[in-house]
Amino acid sequence: MKHIKLVLLFCLLLCNLCSTGQYKSDYTPVKYSSSGNKMNESAFNKKLSVKYNTVDQAMIKKFNKYLYVLHRGYAAGAKSKQYIEEPFMKKYLKNILDSVTIHNGLKEKFEIVCTRYAAPNAFNMGDYKLYINIGLLEQLTNESQVAFLICHELSHQLLFHVQDHFIAQEKRSKDKAVKKEIRDINKAKYNKLDKTFQFLKNYNYDFATYSRANEESADSMALVLLRKTDYDLREGISLMQILDHADDDSSKIDYTKYLENNAHSLKPEWLIAKKNTMSFGNKKAMEFDKDSIKTHPDIPYRIKMIDSQIALLKFEPTGKHIFMQSNALFDSVVHTSKFEIIETYLFRKRYAAVVYYAILLLNEFPENNYLYKNIAIGLSEINKAIKKHTIQNFIPIESDDFSEGYNQLLRIIDRTTVDEFDMLCQHYVTRYYARISSYPEIQTIYNGFTKK
Repeated sequence: MKHIKLVLLFCLLLCNLCSTGQYKSDYTPVKYSSSGNKMNESAFNKKLSVKYNTVDQAMIKKFNKYLYVLHRGYAAGAKSKQYIEEPFMKKYLKNILDSVTIHNGLKEKFEIVCTRYAAPNAFNMGDYKLYINIGLLEQLTNESQVAFLICHELSHQLLFHVQDHFIAQEKRSKDKAVKKEIRDINKAKYNKLDKTFQFLKNYNYDFATYSRANEESADSMALVLLRKTDYDLREGISLMQILDHADDDSSKIDYTKYLENNAHSLKPEWLIAKKNTMSFGNKKAMEFDKDSIKTHPDIPYRIKMIDSQIALLKFEPTGKHIFMQSNALFDSVVHTSKFEIIETYLFRKRYAAVVYYAILLLNEFPENNYLYKNIAIGLSEINKAIKKHTIQNFIPIESDDFSEGYNQLLRIIDRTTVDEFDMLCQHYVTRYYARISSYPEIQTIYNGFTKK
């Protein structure tokens, strides 16, 4: 009877989470990891169950030490709340992983980890863990894309990519030619910087070439693994198309809509980019050849390769599915990932990113009070930092690497006076106070303004 109640409670939880209503008006942050199970090295080695791609016992011993370092790092990451432990998200991802391993007869024990990182990425470090960032999950459009992603990272593990790279690095560090090159650099009286740069350049080219080959083979094996499941292989292409545009600046931010009112306007010069006239000499002399240091093949090339392999596999879409679990559950995973990015920025005190991303999400969830609340918190923390002259600790400098929308916010922060930004913050909190006054943090911010 007790077990039946637990099942019913879990089903009820899923129903609640799948409801899109929870994202329309508010949001409750999910559960994070709080502590990691950190074993000593002896206990860790006793539990270790690893396949090796070498018979060199000395190298195996070194790789085991590397795995132990990863174990300690994972435990530290868990303690600092780097991973999401929310049951419905873990279960959703594990169901996909289980489907792949069962259909392919894989007996090893793999773990899937949902990280709180905002970068659109996934990775494997050779420790039988497959890491997926919420910054990538929030951009996906169906479950088959998640399945391809998991198969890709699983392939890195099965093909010993991390292990082989570790062994290659160890051998390279003992290479006589490499040691001589380093000695020659140390002995050089002139052009030591140029020699060092050339050494690193060659090293990076070698690594990038090796890494690109691994990515291609992981894509290829991912299709082989996925073919044995009920997922649609063609969604591997749509995943690549998403990755190809992951860094595109498609954000449309109207700061006047949220930060202006009848008594206070944003000045046009606060938003317009200024041309940088500073020069630091011949930059090209110290630049890498960008194509040569890419660790991943170009996305169009990967799409072409995946498309060709699907044809070679004579893939038949009949009976294959884009979703194996409910669409609503997938939507909950995506939406939760979007909101958790704000929690990540709050946790790391990246307050400009909190404000920017919350306003960006208001395009999709215009009535969500959680977003309005966090804009107020972000503005308030920036305001305090400006007054304490510590603003450089919480926001980056405007950069071409950022979206134009984010750069506009950075310009507002940079170009307003202390009094102007204080007034901007006060007006925002006052304007939306009725909407967000139930949050204790807002009460504290509001009371601070009214006591002046």
